[in-house]
Amino acid sequence: METWRSALEIADLIRRKEVKPLEILDAILARLEAVNPILNAFCLVTADVARVAAREAEIAVVKGEPLGPL
Repeated sequence: METWRSALEIADLIRRKEVKPLEILDAILARLEAVNPILNAFCLVTADVARVAAREAEIAVVKGEPLGPL
């Protein structure tokens, strides 16, 4: 997954079931792990909380529930 896409593009891909929320999260966390030691942009990353939210979003997608604009 390309991490350069906008949030709106990623949300659209999720709604169309072309990508799963956990796949997006994994790509973003991998990119963060690669660049944050250089950029030091994040002092706290709660990957476990993000994984719970991604799983909940995946369940909502499967059920056809609205996810909101982002």
